[in-house]
Amino acid sequence: MRHFYKTKLSIAVIAICAFLPSCSDRADKISPEANVALECEGVMPQPETLPGAASYVYKTASGRGLRLHVFTPDAPSSDVIQTRPAILFFFGGGFRKGRVSVFSERAKAFTKLGYVTALADYRVKCRDGSRLPDSLADAQSAFEWLREHAPELNIDPQNIVLSGGSAGGYLALATGMLAGSDEKPAALVLFNPVVDLVSRAKPLQKIPVRAISPNVLSKKHLPPTIIFHGVDDQIVPIHNIRAFCEQAIDKQRICETHEYIGQGHAFFHNHEIDPNLNISVYEDTHVKSVAFLQRQLHFHK
Repeated sequence: MRHFYKTKLSIAVIAICAFLPSCSDRADKISPEANVALECEGVMPQPETLPGAASYVYKTASGRGLRLHVFTPDAPSSDVIQTRPAILFFFGGGFRKGRVSVFSERAKAFTKLGYVTALADYRVKCRDGSRLPDSLADAQSAFEWLREHAPELNIDPQNIVLSGGSAGGYLALATGMLAGSDEKPAALVLFNPVVDLVSRAKPLQKIPVRAISPNVLSKKHLPPTIIFHGVDDQIVPIHNIRAFCEQAIDKQRICETHEYIGQGHAFFHNHEIDPNLNISVYEDTHVKSVAFLQRQLHFHK
């Protein structure tokens, strides 16, 4: 195993949590214990299996097994088994909650196109008492596990894509940016990702947070990236995304953005036809994701 990118992560583990709205406490109004109970109300354990997927424990942490749920395309009609590209999805939830199954529909859609797809569980505050660096360490471990087990899953290790929404978009992005030069994902497909941790950090947290904040990290080796974002997103302002991609393009990296007017955070799950855009944002983001990956991976079923 290679762990050199975890050096930067270890620097950032110095007591950072409260730089995201979903992770900030409200101790000025209620007790910390009551606050945790309030924000974690209704958060259930993650399932150990998902219908149609093979489930693997990629890591044990905080007293439980963290699982990858892997969907595999139908076997080819010929006897020749070809390696396939893969997509690893990370759910959102502000690093405190979230369901591992939230990207199941997208995963299955890509599986029909010939991709091996995987949904990663990772530690979050309400289940594990964890903080953002723990979530990031888990995302890196999940990506590492998928690369190491690529042969038995018939995955091309050079064609693994990372994807996620919101906090999960951050995990996909940061994992890709912190990976070694010979371990980079082939591409990133991101939905309203958190890109700026620094502006939300408390004063004493700003220096350690810089080690894992995508807007500060070098864009020199950013994998080809596509970002889908709602213009009216109040949690991750659109200007953060525009600035991030401008920095990447200045470094001659591919950073493609698609903005959706009138859409807020987590808009991409909506199947209904938007009367102003005259599209289903779910279908539109899926079609554009497929086209982008066909250009970057040169893969066709």
